[in-house]
Amino acid sequence: MKYFTILICLFSTVFFASNLQGQTDGGCETAPQQRDLEKYRRLLRQGRQADALMMEPVFIPVHFHIIRRADGSGFNSFTMEEQLAECDAALDTVNQRFKAANIQFYRCMEPNFILNTMFYDSINVGSAAQQTFTSTNFDPSVVNVYFTRRVLSSSGSNRCGWARFPWDSERWVIMNYNCLDDRNTFAHELGHYFGLLHTHETAIGVEGVTRTSGDPCFNCSSAGDLLCDTPADPTLQLNNGSFLVDNNCNYTGTATDACGVTYAPDSKNIMSYTIGACGNRFSGDQVGVINQAYTDTRQAQLDNSVCNQTPCIEHVVLPNVVVSLSKKVNADKTITSQEIIATPASEDVQYDAGQSIVLRPGFHATLGVRFRAFIDGCYLPQAAPMAMEEKQSVAVHLKGGIDLMLSPNPSDGLVQITVQLAPNWPGSLELYNQYGQLMQTWSFAESAVSRTEQLDVNLGNWPAGVYTCILTTQQTRTSRKLVLTR
Repeated sequence: MKYFTILICLFSTVFFASNLQGQTDGGCETAPQQRDLEKYRRLLRQGRQADALMMEPVFIPVHFHIIRRADGSGFNSFTMEEQLAECDAALDTVNQRFKAANIQFYRCMEPNFILNTMFYDSINVGSAAQQTFTSTNFDPSVVNVYFTRRVLSSSGSNRCGWARFPWDSERWVIMNYNCLDDRNTFAHELGHYFGLLHTHETAIGVEGVTRTSGDPCFNCSSAGDLLCDTPADPTLQLNNGSFLVDNNCNYTGTATDACGVTYAPDSKNIMSYTIGACGNRFSGDQVGVINQAYTDTRQAQLDNSVCNQTPCIEHVVLPNVVVSLSKKVNADKTITSQEIIATPASEDVQYDAGQSIVLRPGFHATLGVRFRAFIDGCYLPQAAPMAMEEKQSVAVHLKGGIDLMLSPNPSDGLVQITVQLAPNWPGSLELYNQYGQLMQTWSFAESAVSRTEQLDVNLGNWPAGVYTCILTTQQTRTSRKLVLTR
Protein backbone atom coordinates (compact mmCIF):
# COMPACT_ATOMS: atom_id res chain seq x y z
CA MET A 1 0.00 0.00 0.00
CA LYS A 2 1.32 3.43 -0.88
CA TYR A 3 1.15 6.32 1.53
CA PHE A 4 1.12 10.06 1.03
CA THR A 5 4.33 10.91 2.84
CA ILE A 6 6.24 14.15 3.22
CA LEU A 7 10.01 14.00 3.08
CA ILE A 8 11.97 16.92 4.51
CA CYS A 9 15.18 17.95 2.82
CA LEU A 10 15.99 20.90 5.03
CA PHE A 11 19.52 21.33 6.38
CA SER A 12 21.28 23.99 8.35
CA THR A 13 24.05 25.49 6.25
CA VAL A 14 26.81 24.35 8.60
CA PHE A 15 25.58 20.77 8.67
CA PHE A 16 25.33 20.58 4.92
CA ALA A 17 28.84 21.91 4.39
CA SER A 18 30.51 19.71 6.96
CA ASN A 19 28.64 16.43 6.62
CA LEU A 20 27.04 16.17 3.20
CA GLN A 21 29.82 17.02 0.79
CA GLY A 22 29.44 14.95 -2.34
CA GLN A 23 25.78 14.21 -1.73
CA THR A 24 22.96 15.73 -3.71
CA ASP A 25 19.84 16.17 -1.62
CA GLY A 26 17.06 17.79 -3.58
CA GLY A 27 13.30 18.01 -3.12
CA CYS A 28 10.97 15.30 -1.97
CA GLU A 29 11.01 12.07 -3.95
CA THR A 30 7.60 10.73 -2.93
CA ALA A 31 4.84 12.28 -5.01
CA PRO A 32 1.33 12.42 -3.52
CA GLN A 33 -1.21 10.06 -4.98
CA GLN A 34 -4.47 11.43 -6.34
CA ARG A 35 -6.55 9.77 -3.61
CA ASP A 36 -4.39 11.50 -1.00
CA LEU A 37 -4.92 14.87 -2.64
CA GLU A 38 -8.66 14.29 -2.48
CA LYS A 39 -8.37 13.76 1.27
CA TYR A 40 -6.47 17.04 1.53
CA ARG A 41 -9.12 18.86 -0.51
CA ARG A 42 -11.83 17.39 1.74
CA LEU A 43 -9.94 18.67 4.78
CA LEU A 44 -9.86 22.17 3.30
CA ARG A 45 -13.55 22.10 2.45
CA GLN A 46 -14.47 21.02 5.97
CA GLY A 47 -12.28 23.73 7.46
CA ARG A 48 -13.90 26.43 5.33
CA GLN A 49 -17.42 25.26 6.22
CA ALA A 50 -16.80 25.07 9.97
CA ASP A 51 -15.05 27.26 12.49
CA ALA A 52 -12.24 24.88 13.45
CA LEU A 53 -10.10 27.42 15.27
CA MET A 54 -9.56 26.43 18.90
CA MET A 55 -10.46 29.17 21.37
CA GLU A 56 -8.72 27.43 24.29
CA PRO A 57 -5.21 25.94 24.19
CA VAL A 58 -5.02 22.28 23.17
CA PHE A 59 -2.26 20.20 24.77
CA ILE A 60 -0.79 17.44 22.60
CA PRO A 61 1.07 14.53 24.28
CA VAL A 62 4.35 13.53 22.65
CA HIS A 63 6.40 10.40 23.34
CA PHE A 64 10.14 10.58 22.59
CA HIS A 65 11.87 7.45 21.26
CA ILE A 66 15.57 8.29 21.48
CA ILE A 67 17.80 5.79 19.69
CA ARG A 68 21.36 5.15 20.85
CA ARG A 69 24.01 2.54 20.02
CA ALA A 70 23.76 -0.93 21.51
CA ASP A 71 26.56 -0.07 23.98
CA GLY A 72 24.54 2.91 25.27
CA SER A 73 26.62 5.62 23.59
CA GLY A 74 24.89 8.29 21.57
CA PHE A 75 25.10 11.21 19.19
CA ASN A 76 28.11 13.55 19.68
CA SER A 77 28.97 11.64 22.89
CA PHE A 78 25.92 13.17 24.60
CA THR A 79 24.77 11.53 27.80
CA MET A 80 21.15 10.43 27.90
CA GLU A 81 20.33 13.50 30.00
CA GLU A 82 22.06 15.84 27.55
CA GLN A 83 20.34 14.25 24.59
CA LEU A 84 16.95 14.48 26.27
CA ALA A 85 17.62 18.14 27.04
CA GLU A 86 18.32 18.77 23.32
CA CYS A 87 15.01 17.14 22.38
CA ASP A 88 13.13 19.10 25.05
CA ALA A 89 14.67 22.36 23.81
CA ALA A 90 13.57 21.55 20.26
CA LEU A 91 10.03 20.91 21.51
CA ASP A 92 10.08 24.29 23.27
CA THR A 93 10.83 25.94 19.92
CA VAL A 94 7.99 23.98 18.31
CA ASN A 95 5.61 25.38 20.92
CA GLN A 96 6.63 28.92 20.03
CA ARG A 97 5.72 28.18 16.41
CA PHE A 98 2.38 26.52 17.22
CA LYS A 99 1.07 29.26 19.52
CA ALA A 100 -0.77 30.76 16.54
CA ALA A 101 -2.75 27.51 16.22
CA ASN A 102 -3.46 27.44 19.99
CA ILE A 103 -1.68 24.07 20.17
CA GLN A 104 1.07 23.21 22.63
CA PHE A 105 3.04 19.97 22.80
CA TYR A 106 4.42 18.38 25.94
CA ARG A 107 6.53 15.30 26.63
CA CYS A 108 4.27 12.49 27.80
CA MET A 109 5.66 9.48 29.67
CA GLU A 110 9.32 8.83 30.33
CA PRO A 111 11.45 8.87 27.16
CA ASN A 112 11.97 5.51 25.50
CA PHE A 113 15.74 5.08 25.11
CA ILE A 114 16.27 2.39 22.45
CA LEU A 115 19.71 0.75 22.29
CA ASN A 116 19.97 -0.41 18.68
CA THR A 117 23.06 0.37 16.61
CA MET A 118 21.40 -0.30 13.23
CA PHE A 119 18.50 2.10 13.76
CA TYR A 120 20.76 4.59 15.56
CA ASP A 121 22.91 4.78 12.44
CA SER A 122 19.94 5.26 10.11
CA ILE A 123 16.27 4.63 9.53
CA ASN A 124 15.34 3.83 5.93
CA VAL A 125 11.84 5.27 5.62
CA GLY A 126 9.43 3.03 3.75
CA SER A 127 11.41 -0.14 4.33
CA ALA A 128 9.93 -3.21 6.02
CA ALA A 129 12.51 -2.82 8.78
CA GLN A 130 11.33 0.75 9.48
CA GLN A 131 7.69 -0.30 9.60
CA THR A 132 8.44 -3.15 12.03
CA PHE A 133 10.63 -0.91 14.19
CA THR A 134 8.17 1.99 14.46
CA SER A 135 5.20 -0.31 15.08
CA THR A 136 7.08 -2.18 17.82
CA ASN A 137 8.03 1.07 19.56
CA PHE A 138 4.67 2.79 19.26
CA ASP A 139 2.05 4.16 21.63
CA PRO A 140 -1.33 4.65 19.92
CA SER A 141 -2.43 7.50 22.23
CA VAL A 142 0.32 10.07 21.59
CA VAL A 143 2.46 11.63 18.87
CA ASN A 144 5.39 9.23 18.50
CA VAL A 145 8.66 10.98 17.65
CA TYR A 146 11.76 8.92 16.82
CA PHE A 147 15.22 10.51 16.98
CA THR A 148 18.01 8.91 14.94
CA ARG A 149 21.36 9.91 13.45
CA ARG A 150 20.26 9.67 9.81
CA VAL A 151 16.88 9.57 8.05
CA LEU A 152 17.30 7.94 4.65
CA SER A 153 15.03 8.02 1.61
CA SER A 154 14.62 5.07 -0.75
CA SER A 155 17.48 6.48 -2.85
CA GLY A 156 19.80 6.68 0.17
CA SER A 157 19.70 10.47 0.53
CA ASN A 158 20.02 11.80 4.07
CA ARG A 159 17.07 13.91 5.19
CA CYS A 160 16.29 16.01 8.22
CA GLY A 161 13.02 14.29 8.95
CA TRP A 162 9.89 12.59 7.73
CA ALA A 163 6.27 12.71 8.94
CA ARG A 164 2.97 11.01 8.22
CA PHE A 165 -0.21 12.88 7.33
CA PRO A 166 -3.49 12.60 9.30
CA TRP A 167 -4.96 10.23 6.72
CA ASP A 168 -2.03 7.77 6.75
CA SER A 169 -2.33 4.45 8.58
CA GLU A 170 1.14 4.86 10.12
CA ARG A 171 1.43 7.69 12.67
CA TRP A 172 4.87 9.03 13.51
CA VAL A 173 7.52 11.69 13.07
CA ILE A 174 11.15 10.67 12.52
CA MET A 175 13.80 13.31 13.24
CA ASN A 176 17.49 13.56 12.41
CA TYR A 177 19.53 14.57 15.50
CA ASN A 178 21.65 16.89 13.35
CA CYS A 179 18.64 19.03 12.50
CA LEU A 180 17.26 19.67 15.97
CA ASP A 181 19.08 22.98 16.32
CA ASP A 182 17.98 24.52 13.01
CA ARG A 183 14.86 25.87 14.78
CA ASN A 184 12.49 24.95 11.96
CA THR A 185 12.51 21.29 10.91
CA PHE A 186 10.71 19.84 13.94
CA ALA A 187 7.87 22.34 13.60
CA HIS A 188 7.86 21.73 9.83
CA GLU A 189 7.41 17.99 10.42
CA LEU A 190 4.60 18.48 12.89
CA GLY A 191 2.96 20.81 10.36
CA HIS A 192 2.80 17.84 7.99
CA TYR A 193 1.55 15.62 10.83
CA PHE A 194 -1.37 18.03 11.12
CA GLY A 195 -2.16 18.11 7.41
CA LEU A 196 -0.05 20.85 5.83
CA LEU A 197 1.61 20.61 2.41
CA HIS A 198 4.79 22.36 1.36
CA THR A 199 4.32 25.91 0.15
CA HIS A 200 6.16 24.82 -3.03
CA GLU A 201 3.96 21.73 -3.64
CA THR A 202 3.44 21.03 -7.37
CA ALA A 203 1.60 17.67 -7.34
CA ILE A 204 -1.72 19.51 -7.75
CA GLY A 205 -0.28 21.98 -10.27
CA VAL A 206 2.25 24.81 -10.33
CA GLU A 207 0.91 27.82 -8.48
CA GLY A 208 0.96 31.28 -10.05
CA VAL A 209 1.98 34.46 -8.24
CA THR A 210 -1.12 36.58 -8.82
CA ARG A 211 -3.79 36.81 -6.14
CA THR A 212 -6.24 38.79 -8.29
CA SER A 213 -9.41 36.76 -8.81
CA GLY A 214 -10.44 36.75 -12.48
CA ASP A 215 -6.87 37.12 -13.71
CA PRO A 216 -6.12 34.30 -16.21
CA CYS A 217 -3.05 33.39 -14.12
CA PHE A 218 -5.00 33.15 -10.83
CA ASN A 219 -4.94 29.55 -9.60
CA CYS A 220 -3.93 29.62 -5.90
CA SER A 221 -7.16 27.84 -4.91
CA SER A 222 -6.56 24.99 -7.36
CA ALA A 223 -2.75 24.54 -7.47
CA GLY A 224 0.24 24.48 -5.15
CA ASP A 225 -0.86 24.03 -1.51
CA LEU A 226 -4.38 25.35 -2.35
CA LEU A 227 -3.97 28.16 0.19
CA CYS A 228 -4.13 31.65 -1.26
CA ASP A 229 -2.62 33.36 1.79
CA THR A 230 0.70 31.54 1.28
CA PRO A 231 2.52 33.23 -1.63
CA ALA A 232 3.51 31.09 -4.61
CA ASP A 233 6.84 29.41 -3.88
CA PRO A 234 9.24 28.14 -6.56
CA THR A 235 11.15 26.27 -3.74
CA LEU A 236 13.80 27.97 -1.67
CA GLN A 237 16.37 25.15 -1.77
CA LEU A 238 18.19 24.11 -4.92
CA ASN A 239 19.18 20.58 -5.88
CA ASN A 240 22.77 21.24 -4.84
CA GLY A 241 21.61 22.01 -1.30
CA SER A 242 22.09 25.79 -1.42
CA PHE A 243 19.30 28.17 -0.42
CA LEU A 244 17.68 31.12 -2.18
CA VAL A 245 17.44 32.87 1.19
CA ASP A 246 20.09 35.12 2.73
CA ASN A 247 21.00 35.41 6.41
CA ASN A 248 18.43 38.19 6.82
CA CYS A 249 15.68 35.86 5.57
CA ASN A 250 15.31 37.68 2.24
CA TYR A 251 14.44 35.72 -0.89
CA THR A 252 17.35 36.01 -3.36
CA GLY A 253 15.90 34.19 -6.36
CA THR A 254 14.78 35.73 -9.66
CA ALA A 255 12.49 33.00 -11.04
CA THR A 256 9.19 33.89 -12.69
CA ASP A 257 5.93 31.94 -12.98
CA ALA A 258 4.26 30.78 -16.20
CA CYS A 259 2.86 34.28 -16.72
CA GLY A 260 6.24 35.95 -16.35
CA VAL A 261 5.59 37.36 -12.85
CA THR A 262 8.55 37.25 -10.47
CA TYR A 263 8.03 35.08 -7.41
CA ALA A 264 7.92 36.72 -3.96
CA PRO A 265 7.64 33.71 -1.61
CA ASP A 266 7.34 33.91 2.15
CA SER A 267 10.85 32.90 3.25
CA LYS A 268 9.72 32.82 6.90
CA ASN A 269 6.95 30.27 6.37
CA ILE A 270 7.58 27.09 8.33
CA MET A 271 6.31 24.87 5.49
CA SER A 272 8.81 26.25 2.97
CA TYR A 273 12.38 25.03 2.48
CA THR A 274 13.86 28.14 4.01
CA ILE A 275 16.99 28.15 6.15
CA GLY A 276 16.32 26.97 9.68
CA ALA A 277 16.62 30.25 11.56
CA CYS A 278 14.03 31.94 9.30
CA GLY A 279 11.09 29.54 9.44
CA ASN A 280 8.98 30.90 12.27
CA ARG A 281 5.35 31.36 11.18
CA PHE A 282 2.24 29.75 9.76
CA SER A 283 -0.30 31.64 7.68
CA GLY A 284 -3.91 32.04 8.80
CA ASP A 285 -5.13 29.41 6.35
CA GLN A 286 -2.40 27.01 7.48
CA VAL A 287 -3.56 27.46 11.08
CA GLY A 288 -7.06 26.57 9.88
CA VAL A 289 -5.78 23.34 8.30
CA ILE A 290 -3.90 22.39 11.49
CA ASN A 291 -6.96 22.98 13.65
CA GLN A 292 -9.27 21.10 11.29
CA ALA A 293 -6.87 18.14 11.10
CA TYR A 294 -6.82 18.05 14.89
CA THR A 295 -10.62 18.21 15.10
CA ASP A 296 -11.23 15.65 12.35
CA THR A 297 -8.52 13.07 13.06
CA ARG A 298 -5.80 13.70 15.60
CA GLN A 299 -8.06 14.49 18.56
CA ALA A 300 -9.58 10.98 18.47
CA GLN A 301 -6.10 9.44 18.37
CA LEU A 302 -4.73 11.29 21.41
CA ASP A 303 -5.30 10.49 25.08
CA ASN A 304 -3.70 12.70 27.72
CA SER A 305 -4.69 10.26 30.48
CA VAL A 306 -1.89 7.86 29.51
CA CYS A 307 0.73 10.47 30.36
CA ASN A 308 2.75 10.47 33.55
CA GLN A 309 3.37 14.20 33.11
CA THR A 310 0.58 16.73 32.70
CA PRO A 311 0.82 19.81 30.48
CA CYS A 312 1.64 23.15 32.06
CA ILE A 313 -1.62 25.01 32.56
CA GLU A 314 -2.56 27.87 34.86
CA HIS A 315 -4.50 26.08 37.63
CA VAL A 316 -4.74 22.34 38.37
CA VAL A 317 -7.31 20.75 40.71
CA LEU A 318 -6.72 17.08 41.54
CA PRO A 319 -9.71 15.06 42.86
CA ASN A 320 -9.85 12.56 45.71
CA VAL A 321 -8.58 9.52 43.78
CA VAL A 322 -5.93 6.89 44.35
CA VAL A 323 -2.77 7.45 42.28
CA SER A 324 -0.94 4.20 41.56
CA LEU A 325 1.39 5.29 38.76
CA SER A 326 4.35 7.64 38.54
CA LYS A 327 3.43 11.09 37.28
CA LYS A 328 4.39 14.78 37.31
CA VAL A 329 1.78 17.51 37.74
CA ASN A 330 2.58 20.95 36.33
CA ALA A 331 0.89 24.29 36.88
CA ASP A 332 1.92 27.78 35.92
CA LYS A 333 0.25 29.10 39.10
CA THR A 334 -1.53 26.73 41.51
CA ILE A 335 -2.07 23.04 42.26
CA THR A 336 -4.86 21.98 44.64
CA SER A 337 -4.93 18.29 45.55
CA GLN A 338 -6.91 15.69 47.48
CA GLU A 339 -5.09 12.76 45.90
CA ILE A 340 -4.17 9.58 47.75
CA ILE A 341 -0.69 8.75 46.48
CA ALA A 342 0.00 5.01 46.68
CA THR A 343 2.61 4.41 44.00
CA PRO A 344 5.21 1.63 44.37
CA ALA A 345 8.35 2.66 46.25
CA SER A 346 10.33 2.66 42.99
CA GLU A 347 8.05 5.29 41.48
CA ASP A 348 7.29 8.89 42.38
CA VAL A 349 4.74 11.71 42.14
CA GLN A 350 5.92 15.28 41.74
CA TYR A 351 4.00 18.58 41.87
CA ASP A 352 5.53 21.67 40.22
CA ALA A 353 3.70 25.00 40.55
CA GLY A 354 4.64 28.61 40.01
CA GLN A 355 2.85 30.15 43.01
CA SER A 356 1.28 27.71 45.47
CA ILE A 357 0.41 24.09 46.22
CA VAL A 358 -2.64 23.47 48.43
CA LEU A 359 -3.00 20.01 49.96
CA ARG A 360 -6.58 19.68 51.15
CA PRO A 361 -7.98 17.30 53.80
CA GLY A 362 -8.06 13.84 52.31
CA PHE A 363 -4.65 14.16 50.69
CA HIS A 364 -2.02 11.71 51.87
CA ALA A 365 1.00 9.84 50.60
CA THR A 366 1.50 6.24 51.72
CA LEU A 367 4.69 5.47 53.63
CA GLY A 368 7.46 4.42 51.28
CA VAL A 369 6.37 6.37 48.22
CA ARG A 370 8.26 9.39 46.95
CA PHE A 371 6.17 12.55 46.87
CA ARG A 372 7.83 15.85 45.97
CA ALA A 373 6.42 19.36 45.74
CA PHE A 374 8.18 22.41 44.31
CA ILE A 375 7.31 26.07 43.89
CA ASP A 376 9.37 26.43 40.74
CA GLY A 377 7.01 26.43 37.78
CA CYS A 378 6.73 23.61 35.28
CA TYR A 379 9.05 20.75 34.30
CA LEU A 380 11.52 20.75 37.19
CA PRO A 381 14.36 18.23 36.74
CA GLN A 382 14.75 15.33 39.12
CA ALA A 383 15.85 16.16 42.65
CA ALA A 384 15.88 14.46 46.03
CA PRO A 385 12.69 12.80 47.31
CA MET A 386 10.43 14.24 49.99
CA ALA A 387 8.35 11.59 51.76
CA MET A 388 5.29 11.95 53.97
CA GLU A 389 4.04 9.82 56.87
CA GLU A 390 1.66 6.97 56.16
CA LYS A 391 -1.94 8.14 55.68
CA GLN A 392 -1.22 11.54 57.13
CA SER A 393 -4.02 13.93 56.26
CA VAL A 394 -2.67 17.43 55.80
CA ALA A 395 -3.89 20.87 54.80
CA VAL A 396 -0.73 22.75 53.93
CA HIS A 397 -0.54 25.92 51.86
CA LEU A 398 2.94 26.33 50.38
CA LYS A 399 3.35 30.03 49.78
CA GLY A 400 5.93 32.80 49.52
CA GLY A 401 8.35 33.98 52.18
CA ILE A 402 11.59 32.59 50.82
CA ASP A 403 13.54 33.22 47.68
CA LEU A 404 16.61 31.73 46.03
CA MET A 405 18.78 33.44 43.41
CA LEU A 406 21.84 32.18 41.53
CA SER A 407 24.23 34.50 39.70
CA PRO A 408 25.67 34.23 37.12
CA ASN A 409 23.62 31.44 35.65
CA PRO A 410 24.93 29.76 33.50
CA SER A 411 28.28 29.90 35.30
CA ASP A 412 31.80 28.64 34.66
CA GLY A 413 32.29 27.84 38.34
CA LEU A 414 32.07 30.99 40.51
CA VAL A 415 28.48 31.35 41.74
CA GLN A 416 26.85 33.74 44.17
CA ILE A 417 23.87 32.12 45.91
CA THR A 418 21.45 34.60 47.50
CA VAL A 419 18.94 33.28 50.02
CA GLN A 420 16.05 35.35 51.39
CA LEU A 421 14.26 34.01 54.49
CA ALA A 422 11.15 35.21 56.32
CA PRO A 423 11.24 35.88 60.08
CA ASN A 424 11.45 32.84 62.39
CA TRP A 425 12.20 30.52 59.50
CA PRO A 426 15.41 28.47 59.75
CA GLY A 427 16.40 26.87 56.49
CA SER A 428 18.69 24.46 54.70
CA LEU A 429 20.18 24.68 51.23
CA GLU A 430 21.06 21.57 49.24
CA LEU A 431 22.80 21.26 45.87
CA TYR A 432 22.13 18.13 43.79
CA ASN A 433 23.68 16.96 40.54
CA GLN A 434 21.61 15.78 37.55
CA TYR A 435 21.51 12.23 38.96
CA GLY A 436 19.86 13.32 42.23
CA GLN A 437 23.07 12.96 44.26
CA LEU A 438 23.54 15.43 47.12
CA MET A 439 26.75 17.41 46.46
CA GLN A 440 26.78 20.11 49.16
CA THR A 441 24.63 21.50 51.99
CA TRP A 442 24.34 24.76 53.98
CA SER A 443 22.24 25.64 57.05
CA PHE A 444 20.67 28.95 58.12
CA ALA A 445 19.69 29.60 61.74
CA GLU A 446 16.34 31.03 62.77
CA SER A 447 16.12 34.81 63.03
CA ALA A 448 13.46 37.16 64.40
CA VAL A 449 13.64 39.34 61.30
CA SER A 450 13.73 38.82 57.56
CA ARG A 451 17.26 38.42 56.28
CA THR A 452 19.32 37.86 53.17
CA GLU A 453 22.24 35.42 53.14
CA GLN A 454 24.86 35.43 50.38
CA LEU A 455 27.19 32.53 49.64
CA ASP A 456 30.16 32.81 47.27
CA VAL A 457 30.72 29.29 46.01
CA ASN A 458 33.53 28.01 43.79
CA LEU A 459 32.37 25.02 41.74
CA GLY A 460 35.23 25.22 39.27
CA ASN A 461 36.22 21.58 39.77
CA TRP A 462 32.71 20.22 39.29
CA PRO A 463 31.66 18.59 35.98
CA ALA A 464 29.68 20.68 33.54
CA GLY A 465 25.96 20.01 33.61
CA VAL A 466 22.62 20.98 35.14
CA TYR A 467 22.40 21.08 38.95
CA THR A 468 19.41 21.68 41.24
CA CYS A 469 19.63 24.00 44.23
CA ILE A 470 16.84 23.42 46.81
CA LEU A 471 16.02 25.75 49.71
CA THR A 472 13.83 24.18 52.41
CA THR A 473 12.18 25.53 55.55
CA GLN A 474 9.54 23.98 57.80
CA GLN A 475 6.86 25.76 55.78
CA THR A 476 8.08 25.98 52.19
CA ARG A 477 10.42 24.59 49.60
CA THR A 478 11.77 26.26 46.47
CA SER A 479 14.40 25.34 43.91
CA ARG A 480 16.39 26.70 41.00
CA LYS A 481 18.37 25.18 38.17
CA LEU A 482 22.08 25.94 37.94
CA VAL A 483 23.93 25.36 34.67
CA LEU A 484 27.70 24.86 34.85
CA THR A 485 29.62 25.36 31.61
CA ARG A 486 33.24 24.91 30.61
